[in-house]
Amino acid sequence: MTSTNFIPSYRIAARQRRVRLKWWVTVIAASLVLELAGIVCGYGLWCSGQIVLANEQAKTAATIQSADRAIRMLQSELAAQEATLKASQAIRSQPDWSVLLALLAGNLGDGAVLKRCELKPLRAGAAGPVTAAASAAPAAAEAYSLKITGYGQTVADVLQFAQGLENAALFDQIRLVKTDPEPLLAGTAIAFELECSLGAKPETGK
Repeated sequence: MTSTNFIPSYRIAARQRRVRLKWWVTVIAASLVLELAGIVCGYGLWCSGQIVLANEQAKTAATIQSADRAIRMLQSELAAQEATLKASQAIRSQPDWSVLLALLAGNLGDGAVLKRCELKPLRAGAAGPVTAAASAAPAAAEAYSLKITGYGQTVADVLQFAQGLENAALFDQIRLVKTDPEPLLAGTAIAFELECSLGAKPETGK
């Protein structure tokens, strides 16, 4: 028995076209969605990369600034050491006691004052002690003993002065002889005495 399709052929063709159209619309829409997702993902990765790059740049800048500060500090320390070395060389080779007095004054601080500086050359047949302010120092001597007396408000001020001379690395040896309280003006101060050797090796016990 043969069945007869009474649907007009143009309707069948139209329905087939609609099916094909829906299929293509679905495919195109899916492609657009995938492409848009790829764009969004790529943008996200790009933004993440930019953030990481910015963080790395900030870290690098901070490292450079830290290194620059360290270099400046080292340069300051080097300049101070060079100044001390020049002062030491000037005193040892051709004595200029104004350099030594400037070094002493620069380490006094606000809590200590000098009373007397007594310089004595350490060599055979040397003359007696001469003051540091003397205009003519014995140029032939290469080693000297310097006795410093003065006053400090506290023992800590005296120790700070002695430590400053020690840090200057000019003297071969610094010895604190005494720190005694004495009346000064309307109050009491710590009288101190330091013995420093310059250009001579420290004495060792036999």
